[in-house]
Amino acid sequence: MMTRITKLLLSCALLITSLNFTHAQEPTDTLTLAERYADMLRKSGTYQDKKIIRQSNLNMFWASLSDTLETTQSSLKEALVGKMDVEDQLRASQDSLQSVQGRLETSLGQNSQISFLGIRFSQSFYNALVWGLIIVFAVIAGLSVQRYKSGNVKVKETEEEFNKLQEQYDALRHKSKETQMKLKRELQTALNRLETVEGR
Repeated sequence: MMTRITKLLLSCALLITSLNFTHAQEPTDTLTLAERYADMLRKSGTYQDKKIIRQSNLNMFWASLSDTLETTQSSLKEALVGKMDVEDQLRASQDSLQSVQGRLETSLGQNSQISFLGIRFSQSFYNALVWGLIIVFAVIAGLSVQRYKSGNVKVKETEEEFNKLQEQYDALRHKSKETQMKLKRELQTALNRLETVEGR
């Protein structure tokens, strides 16, 4: 009878000690998600080769992960809006370039003298002016294309980061579920053993 009570008290003391071992101070905001995860595992207790993680630590990690995902999604949305703006500018520049090219082709079919606001210009001067405008619009279109490509690269980088974070999140969630299921099974086994010991 005395040994049963002693075993029961020792089991309870071991369980309480392992739970208290998991208590640690909150990670600082300067840690990355991987560092927070490693810190949470390091500060978790171990019971029969299983990790025991405090619910508060899991909640803090989840809050940090949610903030990171929200920030990444916000950046992705901003990058997509920027990409659409650049695409609109590129379309406007291309429309302007096509318009100028159309005027150039029309002017080439006219006489050598062109009248503009009552002033007559030579065709060579007029052609130089039109080509100058085409060059200006081509430069604007080139800059717009460059901005579009730069925005596209940022969008892809943001999408890759988001996908990595999503994969990390899925892996952590899966691992957390497995850990919780293992802990529940172990707790049930311990309760069954305790009932068996008390039943003797």
